Amino acid sequence: MADSVIVTDVAITRQDERITILECGIMTQDSWSTRVTGEIIAEVKRLREKRRWSAQQLSEECKRLGFSLSRSTIADLENGRRMHFGIPELLVLARALDVPPLMLLFRVGAEEQTELLPGEYRAPFRAAEWFSDQGPYPAADQAGIVTTPEEYGWASARALALYRKADACFADEMRFMRRARQYDVQALEAANDRDREAALRWAADYRKSAENARAEREDVRKQAESEGLVPPPAVMSLTPEGEHLIV
Repeated sequence: MADSVIVTDVAITRQDERITILECGIMTQDSWSTRVTGEIIAEVKRLREKRRWSAQQLSEECKRLGFSLSRSTIADLENGRRMHFGIPELLVLARALDVPPLMLLFRVGAEEQTELLPGEYRAPFRAAEWFSDQGPYPAADQAGIVTTPEEYGWASARALALYRKADACFADEMRFMRRARQYDVQALEAANDRDREAALRWAADYRKSAENARAEREDVRKQAESEGLVPPPAVMSLTPEGEHLIV
């Protein structure tokens, strides 16, 4: 009788020195999940070497971020001796290598196709769009077809749409305020009254546009609350040390 052991809810049967994974049917070691893990790790290794980091340096950076991945674990992953790889590892390695996690999953610009689901090969960019709610699940022949969010409109992703809208409103507000301040300076430096008055009018117009963007962002926050969602933050900033606004 074959020995059996449970590892992360997957039954592994050892028989005749061969390993068969039983998970929703029979899959070999060369399964889709293994191939996906292999692609992610290959990209991790490429980015690590691009930085000229050793596995030890990458391990130390992960530890600094609060999640320990030993040098030997990283080496085992890169050499294919270990194929267990989860979301925590994906997140910390992406942060350590300073790339979006999405770029470890889908190598946009580095390959023409990715195996998005078992046996389903798609353009990496379209796969990334689907993953990040920027497009529908791509059909096999849709590598060059652009689909706007309004065309597929996932109700389940409503919160993402509202948060993106709030960010866009804030960016508009900051842009308008910068322009207003530029015209304030022009008014102060104007050589004559006509130029000064023109600059002040432009400054006032841009401030009005900024107020409209602020009001639109507040409407978005109220809409989110009315739909039972945690609203976008009232305090927003372009950078951690940059301009911010409290409403």
